[in-house]
Amino acid sequence: MPCHKGIGDSYQKSLHYTTAGLRNGIHRRFSKTQAEQFDARIFEQSCRSCHASCGDCHVRTPSVSGVKQGLFANHRFRKKNEEKTCAACHGGRVFAEYTGRDSGVRDIHFEKGMKCLDCHKAKELHGDGAAAAGKAQVKGKPACTDCHKMDASAPSAKVHGQHAGKASCQACHVATGYNQCSACHIGKGATPSQALLLGRDPQNKNRIVTLRLTPAVRDTFASNGISMDAYDEAPNFWASPVHNIRKKTARTRTCGPCHTESKEGFLTEAHFPKNGSKQNRALIYDHKAFRVYKKQ
Repeated sequence: MPCHKGIGDSYQKSLHYTTAGLRNGIHRRFSKTQAEQFDARIFEQSCRSCHASCGDCHVRTPSVSGVKQGLFANHRFRKKNEEKTCAACHGGRVFAEYTGRDSGVRDIHFEKGMKCLDCHKAKELHGDGAAAAGKAQVKGKPACTDCHKMDASAPSAKVHGQHAGKASCQACHVATGYNQCSACHIGKGATPSQALLLGRDPQNKNRIVTLRLTPAVRDTFASNGISMDAYDEAPNFWASPVHNIRKKTARTRTCGPCHTESKEGFLTEAHFPKNGSKQNRALIYDHKAFRVYKKQ
């Protein structure tokens, strides 16, 4: 890559190229031997094959499950074409949420004409030259506060201050249900459904976030002769920065959904997948421990 050598060198360590986040996420459920089997039989043959080359984003759409949408503009390079690149791989969840395809409720940023690259800059997508184990380790990720600076004189300043560090922005401002995928098996895929789930952040139990059901079940790789002896080391739900933001939602209009025991939208045992991970219970939000804020 003689013209864009710097970008090319950095990109080879980016998550879009290595897909290390997928590998490391599932590795927690394997013994050492099973992880090696997964890498050889599954990751290099399936997950790893989904990495995007330069041409997959700038000349043609990437192949997803063997389906290709063809060239953008014959063989000419395009700097960006988000609907054909971002949506091709992220269309089942993120792009569907953002555009309101499944729920009918569109993200406010989409309505204002914002595209993926307005928040997710090229350096994030190409990588910064440092290898990352997953998206949580990527430096410089966009944050709501990059644009929405807190104004101490604003009516909402007190409420935002009370919730700082205790809840993600999405926990209050995601408007509706989003795709949850369950029961994933090799060769069978997963079954999607719509739900808004709030619970404790698996990486910070003191913080409430929007959760997404991860589709790996105990026998996901059974047809390939790989079991998951450490399946219970990771929960079936993971923090997800859902792309379906609105200024006003049911949780911004009243304190009730979060500060009573109504459990509206909150993770309960009823949401647990059958024979799911023992770690799921730790993500349930204890309403009794979080009463309505006392008046100052």
